[in-house]
Amino acid sequence: MKNLNETYAGNPADYPSAPGGLRAYWDTICIRNGMRLQKNYYFDHYRILDEYHMKRAQGTEKEMLSMLDALASQ
Repeated sequence: MKNLNETYAGNPADYPSAPGGLRAYWDTICIRNGMRLQKNYYFDHYRILDEYHMKRAQGTEKEMLSMLDALASQ
């Protein structure tokens, strides 16, 4: 499990969008306190995005459900 707890300064809109429009490959499974759990359409891969659309963690479904509970309760 890879936790990407990083602090980003500035406006999130300043960050480049994903290459090749990769956002189209993700489906939002659930949202808790602004944190979104997403699944990739083509691979069995999950990630958590914060309210600024920045990736906070990535891994298996089971890992990300546990991480989502922890992040959403902060």
